[in-house]
Amino acid sequence: MAEAEKRIDIPKAEGDQRMDNELLKALKRGDAGTVERFFSREAVSSEAEGGRRSWWGVTKGGNSALHIAAGFGHFELAKLIYDVDSSLLTVPNAAGETPLHCAARAGADQIVSLFISEARRCEEEVLRATDREGKTALHAAAEEGHAAAARALMSADPVLAAIVDHNGVSPLYAAVLSESLEVVQVLTESRADGGDAPEASYAGPNGQTALHAAAYRNPEIINKLLEWKPALATKVDNSGSTFLHYLAATTRTDAVQQLLKCVDTSTAYLSDCQGYFPIHVAASVGRDSIALVLIDHCNDMDELVDKEGRNFLHIAAQFDEPAIVELVCRQPLLAKMMNARDYKGNTPLHLAAKSKNQRIVSLLSENKRVHHSIINKDGLAPIDLAITQQKPGLVGAQVS
Repeated sequence: MAEAEKRIDIPKAEGDQRMDNELLKALKRGDAGTVERFFSREAVSSEAEGGRRSWWGVTKGGNSALHIAAGFGHFELAKLIYDVDSSLLTVPNAAGETPLHCAARAGADQIVSLFISEARRCEEEVLRATDREGKTALHAAAEEGHAAAARALMSADPVLAAIVDHNGVSPLYAAVLSESLEVVQVLTESRADGGDAPEASYAGPNGQTALHAAAYRNPEIINKLLEWKPALATKVDNSGSTFLHYLAATTRTDAVQQLLKCVDTSTAYLSDCQGYFPIHVAASVGRDSIALVLIDHCNDMDELVDKEGRNFLHIAAQFDEPAIVELVCRQPLLAKMMNARDYKGNTPLHLAAKSKNQRIVSLLSENKRVHHSIINKDGLAPIDLAITQQKPGLVGAQVS
């Protein structure tokens, strides 16, 4: 990682005593008067012991007074505490979160701006501080969908959008998961200073991109991401799956149509590590509406086979998805699929019989275009497989 993009991991202070319970209550309420009186009462004795840190104390989770005030969004109280002890801004809690993380997660954009403006001398240390999961304050704001806090952080340090956590999650990916279109817009806007800061990362876990995550979420987020970076449509995760593979498992025909019509039909011809094309994915889970859209935009979907030589009808027959089988049976132009053989010589009827899928066996056996006598490489016809499976109804369906 470039020097400008490095994470700052702040060491946790040790030896802090537990925070007074009355002080904790006042901090949560935002009761600045009580907090001031507490500090005034304790200041003389605490400084005699070597500094303020001993009388501020921390909670069981390692949260300082500044963490509490920031996390509850008490602006005036946070300012008071910072003015008394500015060093607390860089001290993490037990989870590795600084007060800036807490303010960002709470959507306390005024406090976020305060911490940024008050910490110019150690800006990078404060802004790029990460918790124990490697998350910055921008991650925290994105996870909770707080656009104002995210905007303040991005204005101060655009590099934050390029930092991923220990699981490979970028702030943009986190924003998509939170379904916050506003935060997505903030992160994909042009760089605040017009300088050389890196572009926002779109990374997610297991090789996913923010667009992969958007497949099951707000369609406006999909539009924004594709407008920002159309090339995301062809990016694959660790399993070789594209955004369209993900969409194929949903019922979102509108998103599939938009992708194929406005972006690129080439994604329909990209296979994953199993050799599955998006049409295979749709067939495996019975998404006939998605399959129809794919067939309409790409008329040779019937020719695509996976690593075992199976077309999407083979897949539907094996996984017991009658909606897909019925779709093929209604389409004369797809008739050749019905007797197509995989690399072991199996037709869809072979696989349906082998998988004991009686409904599929019946559908295929009743179709006049289906040949019942095709022999696979083991020398078996579909009826032979039905007999070996010994499931009532399978043999009858074929004989009839």
